[in-house]
Amino acid sequence: MKPISVYAPNLASRPERRAHIEAQFAGRPEFHLTVVTPVPHRMGTVSLWQTFLSIVRRERETGSEFFIFCEDDHTFTPNYTWAALQTAIREADALGADVLSGGVSWAGNAVQLSDRLFWLRAFNGMQFTVVFRRFYDVLLNSSDTLGYVTDLRVSQLSHNIFVVFPYFSIQQEFGYSDATRGNNDHPGRVERMFKRSQALFASLDKVRTSYRRLPPTPEMDLDDVCLPTYVIHLPEHTDRQAHIERQFADRPEFDFHWVEACRAERGADGLWQSIRKVVAQADADGDDVILICEDDHEFTPDYNRHRFLAHVVGAAAQGAHLLFGGVGGFGRWVPVAPGRFWTDWAWCTQFIAVYRPAFRRILEANFGPKDVADEFLSRLLPNKMVIFPFVSVQHDFGYSDITPANNQSGTISRFFQRAQTKGAIYQRIVNKYQLLTKIIVNGPKR
Repeated sequence: MKPISVYAPNLASRPERRAHIEAQFAGRPEFHLTVVTPVPHRMGTVSLWQTFLSIVRRERETGSEFFIFCEDDHTFTPNYTWAALQTAIREADALGADVLSGGVSWAGNAVQLSDRLFWLRAFNGMQFTVVFRRFYDVLLNSSDTLGYVTDLRVSQLSHNIFVVFPYFSIQQEFGYSDATRGNNDHPGRVERMFKRSQALFASLDKVRTSYRRLPPTPEMDLDDVCLPTYVIHLPEHTDRQAHIERQFADRPEFDFHWVEACRAERGADGLWQSIRKVVAQADADGDDVILICEDDHEFTPDYNRHRFLAHVVGAAAQGAHLLFGGVGGFGRWVPVAPGRFWTDWAWCTQFIAVYRPAFRRILEANFGPKDVADEFLSRLLPNKMVIFPFVSVQHDFGYSDITPANNQSGTISRFFQRAQTKGAIYQRIVNKYQLLTKIIVNGPKR
């Protein structure tokens, strides 16, 4: 492979940065570094965007397959090797990448597709970015008369963004920034952002690796499975009682039990006490898994008896503590099985399967005066999973006994709609790249 063209914009007034970037590429014959004089503009963000487009235009004219856009604060990490970069570029190109980052300071909706590549919905950090030919025209046909924050604009224009992990590149902190003025007021901010983003990817990679090491879930006959189901309810809420009875009518897979909700001055305390009461009963009964359900639970059209029970069994085989049928908010997801994701945190407990490994943790936990059940369970239980598409949402009754802020009609519905939209992004990426990744990374079946 001939040397990769690398372009690094540098202001003449920043000789220390020029010396730094030239030192990074010294003795690396796999690269051909060109230090570029930025397009002049009083705003650094506009200058960087216009300079970036001028480089893309030059590369399109030469007919290159890709090039590297490099800022003058880029620093190679010990993880960089020429062989690793070549492999990452080949994999990303085969997956249809528009850009491949060597390291980002922030990432949105990251999904790991292989041992070394994550897909990203959005990112910050352009200090070492491979730009592929398929993206040239998209960039040049955008509104280049305007000034944009380059990484955010790239995120808007592309749905095929990847980052390599472990990182090949981070930013050297010079104590000032010509493009991001906010970094000038917070010494050490850039370094902290890169540490946080790397910690995030490391945690997601650890989750993926741990689940991939597990043996396949054994096949089971699910025809006669009946799940102990406890519905937490206040007797005076007759509207909710009628609603939940309709939800479970003619569903023999659920062994239905009413549980009168514990009453407390603070609704969150009452819900937690109710959950503890149910778990204590299940522990005493020797149950391996139970379903805890609030009386505003509502099945979605995606509920299917066999698929749901298969998720319950499959999550148990993977050591789950908690399985959500649907959530009103969540943080990060890692695919662990078709239609099932590990999550770092989630909101809402209207339909949760709770497994025996979680029982003692729940019964012995110290629930504080400011805690709420869903966030507390997220902190308490590391092995949490969500079924997607959701099989459960909360019916919006226009009031809440637990969260006063949700007493406005439509609030709960909006939470679930946003969560489903975000979940659909993860599902789309998994569906789009899963088979292709297996072929590219592992080789075709023979």
